[in-house]
Amino acid sequence: MNRAISAISGLGFIVLFLGRADSANAPEIKVWTARAIATVLAEVGPQFERTTGHKLAISSDLPAAFARRANAGEPFDVLISGSAPVDEWIKEGKIIADTRADIARSGVGVEVSAGARVEVVFAMSISQQAIIAQVSSSMT
Repeated sequence: MNRAISAISGLGFIVLFLGRADSANAPEIKVWTARAIATVLAEVGPQFERTTGHKLAISSDLPAAFARRANAGEPFDVLISGSAPVDEWIKEGKIIADTRADIARSGVGVEVSAGARVEVVFAMSISQQAIIAQVSSSMT
């Protein structure tokens, strides 16, 4: 965990913070991020604030909510999100392409307690159903 925190605080904030020209003069930095990174920022944020003198205003939400806020004209300084939303925002001119930096990778895991029955949830896509079927067959 400490290695990940170091990487995110060292690489992520330096690259992303410097990506916005007017951020360097802002006493508050508005960070829009997914929940997973918000928990990391809660740990490293105070050190960043002490070191730089800038206060972090962290907002945790989903990409669609951030898009609505940006479309409504709400300003932000840093967006930490998945690749697809970031790529879309770059294409739309909402984010400067040269400021994009990959700072983390994540996967999706499915866990089922030993002996538990795996239920198929309605409205799942075919690919999701195939994954559940594979997990179910490997447990029998």
